Amino acid sequence: MISPRPHPRQIARLLTATAALLVLLAGGTYALAHAPSYESNATVVLVPKRDAPQNFRTYVGADTIAATAGTYLELLSSPSTLTEAGFRGVHLSANDVPDTSVVNSGSLTLSIDVTTRSRQRRLVQPALSAVIATARRHEGELDDLWDIRTVSSPSAPSQFGATRGRIVSASVLLSLLAALVLSTLIRYFGPARPARRSPSRSVARSSGGPPSASTSR
Repeated sequence: MISPRPHPRQIARLLTATAALLVLLAGGTYALAHAPSYESNATVVLVPKRDAPQNFRTYVGADTIAATAGTYLELLSSPSTLTEAGFRGVHLSANDVPDTSVVNSGSLTLSIDVTTRSRQRRLVQPALSAVIATARRHEGELDDLWDIRTVSSPSAPSQFGATRGRIVSASVLLSLLAALVLSTLIRYFGPARPARRSPSRSVARSSGGPPSASTSR
């Protein structure tokens, strides 16, 4: 017995459901395999040392502060500093905060944000504390007139980036979008529908043939 051929609409629905399911499964697999990452932040400032000359603020300009910032940024973000601090598997970064240097006032400072990131939540905060302490120990080697002081201590670990819940939500939306796009393409490029027969031809065929012509007298 020959099984009936599936209707084109059934095939279209099957393809649409399959595409949506594949997208959803891919997103779910990525969400399960994607380990969350954590970060800790701290802010330090560069201030003149206590033994700095009294006229130190009079000859320090923006260019000098920029050069100094570059030196300390390299020190705070150097892999060797992180290695000396005794931590591995942690990403370290340091960025100066724009418009934080004050040249013509009594409080000459420059702020720097330091961040540690890792997939191991327990590492980021102690690693950042160790990095700042290590950088402060190397201040004397720079032979300049600046000190590193901590303004905000390393923060508690916080998760950053896309969470698993957001990935799953995005996967659901993408699966619905894939189903909608595929369904639209199938309707647009699918087989054309058969043309409808005119009523007159249908009636003629059902009566057994074309109507007979009238005889002339």
